[in-house]
Amino acid sequence: MSERIFDRLTNTFLKAIRGVSERIRPGWSTRNKAKTDEWRLMMLAYSRSLPGMIGFFLALLFVMMGLFGPFIAPYRYNEYLIIENPDYSMKPPGSYGFTMGTDFWGRDLFSILLQGARVSLIITFVTVFFCIPWGIVLGLISGYVGGKIDELIMRVTDIFIAFPGLVLSIAFAIVLPPRIANLLVASIPLRTLIAWLFAIEYRDALQLSGVLSLIIAMIIVWWPSYTRVVRGSVLTARENLFVEAARALGVSTWRILWKHILPNIIGPILVLATLDFGSVIITEAALSFLGLGAQDPIPEWGAIIYTGSQYFPSSWWLILFPGIFVFTAALSWNLAGDTLRDVLDPKTRRSIEFKVKEKAPRREKEALEKPLMAPIEAGGKPIRGTAEESKRVLEVKDLYVYFYTYAGVVKALTGVSFDLFEGETLCLVGETGCGKTVTSRAVTRQIPSPGEIIKGQILLHRSGVEVVDILELPQEELRKIRGGEIAYIFQDPTAALDPLYSIGAQFEETMTAHNKGLKNEALKKTIETLESVLIPDSEKLVKRYPHELSGGMKQRVVFGISLSNTPRLLIADEPTSNVDVTIQAQLLDLLMKLKRDLGMTILLITHNMGIVAEIGDRVAVMYAGNIVEIAPVEDLFKEPLHPYTQGLLRAVPNPLKRVERFESIPGTIPNLINPPSGCRFHPRCPYAFDRCPKEEPKLVDGKPGHQAACFLVTPKPNQGK
Repeated sequence: MSERIFDRLTNTFLKAIRGVSERIRPGWSTRNKAKTDEWRLMMLAYSRSLPGMIGFFLALLFVMMGLFGPFIAPYRYNEYLIIENPDYSMKPPGSYGFTMGTDFWGRDLFSILLQGARVSLIITFVTVFFCIPWGIVLGLISGYVGGKIDELIMRVTDIFIAFPGLVLSIAFAIVLPPRIANLLVASIPLRTLIAWLFAIEYRDALQLSGVLSLIIAMIIVWWPSYTRVVRGSVLTARENLFVEAARALGVSTWRILWKHILPNIIGPILVLATLDFGSVIITEAALSFLGLGAQDPIPEWGAIIYTGSQYFPSSWWLILFPGIFVFTAALSWNLAGDTLRDVLDPKTRRSIEFKVKEKAPRREKEALEKPLMAPIEAGGKPIRGTAEESKRVLEVKDLYVYFYTYAGVVKALTGVSFDLFEGETLCLVGETGCGKTVTSRAVTRQIPSPGEIIKGQILLHRSGVEVVDILELPQEELRKIRGGEIAYIFQDPTAALDPLYSIGAQFEETMTAHNKGLKNEALKKTIETLESVLIPDSEKLVKRYPHELSGGMKQRVVFGISLSNTPRLLIADEPTSNVDVTIQAQLLDLLMKLKRDLGMTILLITHNMGIVAEIGDRVAVMYAGNIVEIAPVEDLFKEPLHPYTQGLLRAVPNPLKRVERFESIPGTIPNLINPPSGCRFHPRCPYAFDRCPKEEPKLVDGKPGHQAACFLVTPKPNQGK
């Protein structure tokens, strides 16, 4: 992929920063490489967001207008052209060469809007600039010290927040101007500074007393929001282990606040400040519209709109163009702030959908373009199958899933294929990041952004001989399958249950989504389902909320919700990883009982080889986005064929053997943005030879029903593949 213009600018900018920093402090680049790499990723992520880039360029335009508007404007703000020619008064856009028309005094509207941008820019930046340090100091003290100091600061903050911001700003703006005007009259240096700052003439500086009082009023109103945000972030940050460790080492409170807590709350502060730029622009325009800002002849957008309202609708341009300026300036900062919030948070940064995608390598592209293994009609229409195929519940064929991230294209799944048969339990095992959860999510097309299913087939064998390709189904048909024919048990039961709704309400929602006729019987069936998952006092539990249940009870409830519509296929993503071994054994026994009673097929994702040995029928071993071995459980434990599977089993503790050190697989999991060529396991394989890096092995039958993707496995002559 050719490098984008913004990417080149980003790399050049960071390279310049590294160069300057190296000259000032040698070794800076090496010590801060991780930090600069993170900056680069954030900047690249921001550039992929269209709303963010629109907001950035509009905000940049607003800043440029504020800085250079008074110098590039065709006319000065106090140039009354009506004196030269009375016909210049109230001229519409285009008349006499005036782009946006003129006002009552014959002033060029475009010129005074450009110069008014400077007034808005100064008010906005000064207000936010003074609010941030005041809010940070009070928020840090309140959140970290706590006690009576926290109560005092929060009560004062609550008093200010209790009143509408605009109303409070009006109240302060009315009281302050006379005092500010007296100060300006008494201090000639201050008047000179203000005249230079706002690019106005010295004699007009007194007309800015309303602007200065307006700034003070908005600072008084705006600081509580920063205090609350900082306090909330500090309360979270101070519980981190690294803060506890610094405190245990005797680090002073101020150093902890400055070095450990403040850097972790910069992100929320920057986002709030960016969003407040837009809010301040709107508030400032509203106050000046009411006559509480600058007085004539100082150009101010809100005051210009007020003047135009006196002549509306005949002089519509006096409202339209200033309104566009105010709206665009406020919108730009809001768009920039929303995108900045997503970019600064690593959890949401990856949710940005990027438009530029890498092209697949030639060999991989050719593999993707190969014909599918079985034809199917478009639109998910049923096709007929053979008697042998009717025993299958699910067929996954040649499945590819990529994630288009700011760091590159993550090739999460590359050609995954497997079958699921009626009544069996197929276990997916492998190291973290090998693609187990992605595979299970792809079955019901729940790949999160920025991931995409590139190619493949997921064939669901429904009742009778009807077969549909899930990847071709419309959303409405897919919704009927999710939670109906295919149910999902998530790893974390707390995250799977909505804390705002009772257990009974969540059962009812799941059941009525697939059968609206059950609404009157939902309570009865909920109680029956809860009893089937061995929950006592089910009549009382339906009225309780998730936070009132223990971890084991929550997982049983999740089991019940998933089974409430009697699915044919149950996908369980590490359903026992968050409970102790006693509850784990109970849940596994329950899962097997429900499987027998309901005749379900189970796709189980787990790291625990003990669970595989106990409840699995077949097991598929995944590594770096591929299935490297698939076999009946007994065969796999007795005679694993793939070197990776052998390494996994050697790493499992054996209670009958005493060992000094547990075995582990050497090396690390490969980077799926640039995976190894050929066999992906060859950099870690003790048996790798010259063919392994050059060619990708395919699954072959080493024994009947036992397949492995390794060149060391001798394929059976009659395997028929």
